[in-house]
Amino acid sequence: MQFSLSLCMLMSAALATAQTATTPLPALPTGAKNCTAARLAVPSCGLPCLASAATAVGCGTTNATCICAQTSAVEANAEDCVISACGMATALLFSNASHAVCANCA
Repeated sequence: MQFSLSLCMLMSAALATAQTATTPLPALPTGAKNCTAARLAVPSCGLPCLASAATAVGCGTTNATCICAQTSAVEANAEDCVISACGMATALLFSNASHAVCANCA
């Protein structure tokens, strides 16, 4: 499973807190104007994993450029944590949403 991660997800923690694994997530947007919508689609359960993985690969948790550029390394460090924190189904949603965040926000 691949996880593409960025600062936008970290900034969305407060906004995404209300979402749960049972809440349907919105369709993933395309285009830069949809950064906010992309951030809102990220399940909050994986955000602590993102912060830890970003730090582990030498990216600051506020450096979206670094996090998205280091996708493979961040993914490798976050995968088990996200699955454990979110469950498999929501981890897959996290993966898809994180790809949209890097595409729309970084």
